[in-house]
Amino acid sequence: MISVIGLLTTSQFICANLILIYWTVFKQWELYVEIPNYGYGHGPEWVRFWPHAETSSKFEDHK
Repeated sequence: MISVIGLLTTSQFICANLILIYWTVFKQWELYVEIPNYGYGHGPEWVRFWPHAETSSKFEDHK
């Protein structure tokens, strides 16, 4: 594992961390918006205007 990390440049390492953080936040976000009581247009602003197409179609299923 140490040898693999040694092969990465600093920028690649930072990039990998950002992707990991983004993925973690996105997955939590996705789980949150899938709560059945939050239908499309009935959640907080950031839920209502979440632009992700897949999530929008999931909202449609909850109507």
